[in-house]
Amino acid sequence: MLDCTARSTTGHERIPSSLLNIYVQYKQDTRAIIAWLVSHGQCEHRHPQTLYIKDLFDLAEGVQKKAVVMPDIIAFHFREAITARNYMTKFFRNATAQGADNQETINHEHFTTSLTKIYAGLCECCAQPRADWKRGYESRPSQESFRTSNRFSSLGVSCPDNDCCIQDEPYDFRCNNDAQDRKCKDTRLNSTIPPLVDDTLGFAFELLKVIEVICPPTEMDDLLAATKAIWEQAARGQVPLVMAAFINNAAFASFEEIEQRLKSTCSISNPEILRQKVIEARQDIGSLGSNNCGSSYPAATLVEILDNCWRLLSKLKSEGPSNRCKANARLSQSTSHLIIRQSPESTAIDETCHTVMLQDISHQIQVGSLCTGIIRLGSPVFPEVGYYLTHANDDSNSLRCSFGLQLLLNSYKGYLFALKPAPAPSGCRLQALKFAQDAIPSIRAVLDDSTLPCRCPGTLACQLENLRVDFKAFLEARMFDFYFQSPWVCGSHILEMLDAIFYYGLRLFSYRNFVGSVVHMYNVLRQFNDIEPIPLLDSLCTTFGEILFPGGRPCRNFKTCYMRYMGGRLRFHSKHKSGCHAIAIPANAAKAAAGFGTRKEAVKDARFDSRKTSVLFHIKDKGYHLDHSTWDRVGNLKDPSSRKAMNPRSCTHHFHTENDPSSCSPHHRLHSLQEGILTADFSGPFPAVKVNLFKVYLSCSRIVSIISDKYHGEDARPGQYCLCSVDALLVAADRCKDNECRLQQLGCKELVATCRDAIGDVGKGEVLEQYLWKHV
Repeated sequence: MLDCTARSTTGHERIPSSLLNIYVQYKQDTRAIIAWLVSHGQCEHRHPQTLYIKDLFDLAEGVQKKAVVMPDIIAFHFREAITARNYMTKFFRNATAQGADNQETINHEHFTTSLTKIYAGLCECCAQPRADWKRGYESRPSQESFRTSNRFSSLGVSCPDNDCCIQDEPYDFRCNNDAQDRKCKDTRLNSTIPPLVDDTLGFAFELLKVIEVICPPTEMDDLLAATKAIWEQAARGQVPLVMAAFINNAAFASFEEIEQRLKSTCSISNPEILRQKVIEARQDIGSLGSNNCGSSYPAATLVEILDNCWRLLSKLKSEGPSNRCKANARLSQSTSHLIIRQSPESTAIDETCHTVMLQDISHQIQVGSLCTGIIRLGSPVFPEVGYYLTHANDDSNSLRCSFGLQLLLNSYKGYLFALKPAPAPSGCRLQALKFAQDAIPSIRAVLDDSTLPCRCPGTLACQLENLRVDFKAFLEARMFDFYFQSPWVCGSHILEMLDAIFYYGLRLFSYRNFVGSVVHMYNVLRQFNDIEPIPLLDSLCTTFGEILFPGGRPCRNFKTCYMRYMGGRLRFHSKHKSGCHAIAIPANAAKAAAGFGTRKEAVKDARFDSRKTSVLFHIKDKGYHLDHSTWDRVGNLKDPSSRKAMNPRSCTHHFHTENDPSSCSPHHRLHSLQEGILTADFSGPFPAVKVNLFKVYLSCSRIVSIISDKYHGEDARPGQYCLCSVDALLVAADRCKDNECRLQQLGCKELVATCRDAIGDVGKGEVLEQYLWKHV
């Protein structure tokens, strides 16, 4: 049983709240029984400091010798306590491995057996006679006063400290008045009920209540240690900066569960209350004599740091906007090298660093300079601190703000002290600016292409223009203060920009169907060995196969697969008796191909579901909250042979084994998440996250333009971007597969040559590295 309690400290197994409620009631019953036995037992046990189970037998024997009548309420307490302990015995027996005997559970059962024997002996000698029952009913008060009495008022559910004080008024009709008065007099003399020393169950649950306070700060400390290790890897170049920021965001999101548990279970709403509760809990552990948490508490320093952060937040909140601006002016000097001057484990400068970060955030709130969506959406901790400072009467997110500030400082320390000499603090900020600088020309090139002729509101071109303006504003924002140079903040900014670019890149995949048309034509030519392999198109077929080839890369039925890529669905003619059907393009797919629709509408397009494209952006879209289905997918990513299990339509079975990352320590969970995403999105010669989809679109549109102009000849106006050649090639390919002949035999020799030359001219001279972002 104590083993179950000890395991709860690591989060592997928690005793259900319903069992805790049963224990609270059992504790009240036991206290009432002990109070009654002490008040009527032998004289030498009148005021004992502690009791053992054998002392309860002596006290019960003294009660039997005195022939004290046991009241109904005490018999009720006996029955309830025995029932509760039997229920908990079944729970711990089921929790213990079959065939194993837990010594604490055996001791608990011994106490239950002893309590049952004591109750049986008291029932034989001290049970209330039937005559007393009759006299009690004959001498009871009037019917009106009887209705207002409460037989169970002594239970004291709302006041456990007084649950053993048995009042005499409600029981005058049940017990002998002299015995009742004597009992109440003796009970009032014992204001402190002696505890049971060898009550293993009581010790375990009292320890569990303490652990509910001790455990969350330890989990926070584990999260900080895990994220610090990831930032050290990022500094050495073993992990991309954007990946480290993603893991840090996941750790910050997992803190929400700890925060909710502290609020609901322990009524802890801010770090100051947490600090007081932890001090009390450590004292309780010392009084209980437990070694489960050890004499030293590793998270004690973290609790003090969180309390200091909260005090800084409260002080800044009480100063007002005008005083915040003056304080920010005093701290405007360069603070980039604050941490480098200290050692990795030093906490002497922590308060100064937290103060500077808060002043930087407060300054941005005052001047309102966060005009770009990249900074608004990608700056971690900024929304929490901003909400806290601008809402005078709301302190509900103080725990989250304090832990977020410590995570920011933790990323600084992990990144800067991983190498000697330490890298420049502004390096991460410069990397984010370089990425934005590289992305703007790609966006500009797509906007200048003739395939996006207008900037009308609601069109894809209008949205891309807004994206370019947003990137340009981010590039021009001169934010080199202590907060914006944080590796976590810079990595989150890159992640936000990468997410926007990836989303609009997938929108270009569906826009006018240029990319899919080229890939499907290339697949047909490869099936008939009419073209040499093109690395770019082969990599596209592999990396984005689930989008470009719904149901798998086809070997026949090419036209049907192409229609499915465009969003086609089977449409049956209900009035036709033979069940005729056709493939129709839904309105939302046609709207996306025309470049219309908002991001909210585009997310509903099943063809470009984030589950099919990238685990990184799928988890980001979910707010970094990981459920069992996500952990299943992350686990499958480590084994390439189980890649097919990633299909969102396939049946997923939630595994709850010992190797389930969701039930492990924070370090193991974050490490498993890191390995899975690195394998899925950052590995291989053409990783999905790093692909410049804008440049891929431009290459495919050039291929379509060349094929269209040559296919229609000199009579047609150039630059039509017509796709009728795609339909002709796919229909001919289906006929060839049915008749087992080559494309040239069906009069497609000129079309095949045109497609082969166009694809070869554009694709053969390109290198894969040219289609990858450099600063990711």
